[in-house]
Amino acid sequence: MERAWYDDKGVLHWNKVTDFSPIINENDDLQKDGTNGFSPDRSFRHVGRIPYEAFHRWAVSINYYEMDKMQRNYAVRKYLNDHPEFRTVQALVTHNANDGNVIVR
Repeated sequence: MERAWYDDKGVLHWNKVTDFSPIINENDDLQKDGTNGFSPDRSFRHVGRIPYEAFHRWAVSINYYEMDKMQRNYAVRKYLNDHPEFRTVQALVTHNANDGNVIVR
């Protein structure tokens, strides 16, 4: 939902509210499906689905776009641990920061 209005001083204000519930519900279903995020041949593990609006707001706040690959992987894993509603698996079990994949929609 988007809303725009002018205040008494003539300044334009814009507000956008995004409903993440469809993604959160789908992630919850994926957590319960028993595959633990693995593809049928177990060559790929889908560990999370983060809505673009949530990801970009967070990424800008921590300078994600300025990080190298290892720092980015660590940061996304920390984000998924802090926001389990965006995980598609029950828990992130990794041996290094390059394990797993995240899809940003």
